[in-house]
Amino acid sequence: MRISLSQLLLYGNLFFFIISESYFSQIVNFSLYTSLSLILNILIIIINGNIVNFKIRYYLFFAFILLLNIFLINLAGIKALVLNVWLITSFIVVEIFLNKDKDDFLKKIIRFFEIFAYIVIFDFVISYIFVDIFFERNVGFNYLLIPNPFNKYLVIIAIPFLFYKGRISNIIISILLSATLILGTRAGLVSTTIVLIMSFIFLFNLKNMYNISRSIKFLFSLLIISLALMAYNLLLNESKKDEFFYSLYSSVARIVIWSEHLDVLKTYPFGVGPGVSQSIVNFKDDNPGFIVSFALNLDNEMLNKEINKRSNIYSYKKNSPSEHSVIVYFVSAYGIIALLFLINLLRMFTVDLPKLFYSSNAKFKSIYISLLALLLITLINSFHLGIFYLVLLYACYKSFRKNNEAF
Repeated sequence: MRISLSQLLLYGNLFFFIISESYFSQIVNFSLYTSLSLILNILIIIINGNIVNFKIRYYLFFAFILLLNIFLINLAGIKALVLNVWLITSFIVVEIFLNKDKDDFLKKIIRFFEIFAYIVIFDFVISYIFVDIFFERNVGFNYLLIPNPFNKYLVIIAIPFLFYKGRISNIIISILLSATLILGTRAGLVSTTIVLIMSFIFLFNLKNMYNISRSIKFLFSLLIISLALMAYNLLLNESKKDEFFYSLYSSVARIVIWSEHLDVLKTYPFGVGPGVSQSIVNFKDDNPGFIVSFALNLDNEMLNKEINKRSNIYSYKKNSPSEHSVIVYFVSAYGIIALLFLINLLRMFTVDLPKLFYSSNAKFKSIYISLLALLLITLINSFHLGIFYLVLLYACYKSFRKNNEAF
């Protein structure tokens, strides 16, 4: 069976990640996955023979991040340059396949995530047998083949695509996978509940599958939503046994981290490059950032105590923590440009959401939900090595949204 370049891109990235993070992460002191993925991108561009014509804003963005990297080369270094080139080439290869035949490319993407979902189920079973610490509260399940949390992020992308495919086996698999996400972190619980509800409302077509009336479909969907909410309530009740789950300290940790990372914008309004803020933030200084400053001004004694406690802990750590948010990651990397991009993305999501209720384009709806789900779960989590999948979903979203084709 011949493998196309688009399939090589999808399965190659998954294979490179599993191999590099499972077997080489403790051997090399750099991201082997990023390097291998970049080489694959360049190889595909060379084989393709030409670069598609992007809109001028893409060229301007590519030029901006490269010039920024060169200007801050002493601060950002070669690592940021490699990450920037990886981001650019990822955009290019995805656009190459979307411009050739976007329907065929999306079909392969959906098939990829469908296969991935079944791999995760297999991984779940063998991990239950062979992994000593199979489940950790506030972490989730530890898999044998696919590292955590990478598996969770791809699973939540896969759920809407499984609903789009429509087979009953896919629906069952998506519900089982949702359970593994709900029984983990708070971000997984909230984002999974949202993506399940949206998938049932916008993608579940029981009438076409079994020729059942709309009222029965509605009742069935209501039952599933109720089960999701019951699972949500069950987890909350169980989590009362774990102080960390509800702890103000747990949430304050991210507030302190975000505040410090975003504080670099005062000195570098156009950002410092991907991952660079982690090496320059200083938790020992007297300037904790505007978010923490605002929180301290609330004069909440308990909150102030937790903020000072967490700041003190980070000040003694050898290495500063990463951004713990894909949003903070992009904003600290690209500054004002990233903020404008995120505002525009929020605008598009807001405009498109009510249209989903009467749109008949299930392809667009599945892309919309997958991208939204990924952004939700990474809103308070790092996803540095998964940037390729964000680029993939964003490019598909823009392509299928273009010229009102979605509606």
